[in-house]
Amino acid sequence: MQIPLRLKQKTRLHHQHKNWERNHRDYFAKIIPDGENVLIDRIISMDRLEPYLNRHNNVHDKAISHYKSNILISEAFYPLLAILEIGLRNSIDYQLTKQFNDRNWYENMDFIRIASCFQIDRISKAKANILSEKKEIIPGRNISELSFGFWTSLFDTKFEMTLWKNLRLENAKQ
Repeated sequence: MQIPLRLKQKTRLHHQHKNWERNHRDYFAKIIPDGENVLIDRIISMDRLEPYLNRHNNVHDKAISHYKSNILISEAFYPLLAILEIGLRNSIDYQLTKQFNDRNWYENMDFIRIASCFQIDRISKAKANILSEKKEIIPGRNISELSFGFWTSLFDTKFEMTLWKNLRLENAKQ
């Protein structure tokens, strides 16, 4: 039985997040009970801690606790951001596949003519990363390798008429 690509991607992101979370918690568990402010300051840096220290009248333990709480809150948002990124890129991929009538729209000459150097560079880097892992470049793998910055760059006003006008008009008719 073959596992669907979306499930593989979701599982991979989940495992990356869990590994990061586990490492982060282990790391803090080692340095915080120790109570040695110098060690914590050297690892985190005073520039990073300064806003927390200011907020808590230079009470170091409270500042560290606040800093740690902010990290935990940020961790809670990670799955939502991952889902947003996956949903955004898959939706854009779907629309561009439809628009260029080409599953490899990122290699389509019509797309390349309107793409910026930034997009072309990111596509090349994604392909290079895939090849460095000795994997075949297939659309789904290439799409998932492209960064969130690549996807959001496609919403630049320069693409309003070339990429998104037909989609807007199509949705207006519905």
